[in-house]
Amino acid sequence: MQVLTIDLWNTLVDSSNGDERRRIRFEALRNATRRIGENRSDEELQNAYLAGQQVFLDVWRREHRTLTTSEIIREIWTRLGIEVPEDVHDEVVKAFAESILHAPPRLLDGVAEVLPGLAETNRLALISDTAFSPGSVLRQVLDRLGVARYFTAMVFSDEAGVSKPRPEVFQMALDALDGKAEDSIHIGDIERTDVAGAKKAGFKAILYTGDPATQLIEPRQEKTAADAVLHSWYEAPAIIHRVRGAGRT
Repeated sequence: MQVLTIDLWNTLVDSSNGDERRRIRFEALRNATRRIGENRSDEELQNAYLAGQQVFLDVWRREHRTLTTSEIIREIWTRLGIEVPEDVHDEVVKAFAESILHAPPRLLDGVAEVLPGLAETNRLALISDTAFSPGSVLRQVLDRLGVARYFTAMVFSDEAGVSKPRPEVFQMALDALDGKAEDSIHIGDIERTDVAGAKKAGFKAILYTGDPATQLIEPRQEKTAADAVLHSWYEAPAIIHRVRGAGRT
């Protein structure tokens, strides 16, 4: 069987319950600062939270790596100008990382129906950039959603040390599945990371456009270098077959 790698956010799962995750994180931040006698206003906390998030995005886009949850929280403390005991810091890191377990995303339409069949005809790997929730927690989310069992390998940026579009993350998936780039396809929703990264690694690329929330993170470009565009997961088997067929001589 040939290798098929798939992105996570806005490709397999949506952004639902994001407001609740943010509420949980903000509450943890507020409680921690009050515990150590730093009674900051909600506005100050919110500005520090957003500043830490922006640092994460800047590093992700410029350096092609993702900050760990701990590193993001330390950026927030820096913006607030406070020293936080290590045990308090660790509690906030845990709350941020595990907020997704209390307010999980949902599988996008068609994933639950189509993924089992794809796993029968392909060796599947997940390649995901991480943010507040590390790979160790996202594995639990995928298990609870009932899809973890279909993936032979999972590559998360916080564990890999680099993020898409770096070709190393794609190679890690290939190594885990004993695959060859020229026989592999990657499906993802972002041109800059998923499509460009896959093509640079020697993969075929399919751009997934079924979740409009992608454009809140990365505005969609008018043109794509992808080998095909996937609008719905129900179309995936036929499009994957067509892309593989086009690669044969």
